[in-house]
Amino acid sequence: MKYLLALGFLGMAMGDQYVRVASGTCESNGYEIILDGDECETAALALPHPNGVTGTWKSVNSWGSYVQGCKQKVQDGHQADGNIYVNTQETNHNCGYNNYDCVCKDTAAGAAGGCPSPAPSNPIDYINDQCCDCA
Repeated sequence: MKYLLALGFLGMAMGDQYVRVASGTCESNGYEIILDGDECETAALALPHPNGVTGTWKSVNSWGSYVQGCKQKVQDGHQADGNIYVNTQETNHNCGYNNYDCVCKDTAAGAAGGCPSPAPSNPIDYINDQCCDCA
């Protein structure tokens, strides 16, 4: 499942787009790793969570046991809490490892200008009708 979202109407730079990745890495899927805590939190909270929970920002840290970059807890029985972290350490782990999806930046989609400008006044219409690619 892939979600694409343009965040210009949320106060981020126009054209910034983000995706949730469940396998491989951000790079192997053609995206960029997010290492900034503020950007990670904003992107992860704006993307639909697979379980419908609202995530909670936790921290930036360096762990050897998780994928590098912005990650959000998506499954693990009763603990699919949506907690959001940035791991600054390079590892051999992929998105989806230990029940964390990656939240990645899609700079190619932003450059392509796939979403209308100016953004519609209703962000829900913008997300549902223009910028989500749910496969």
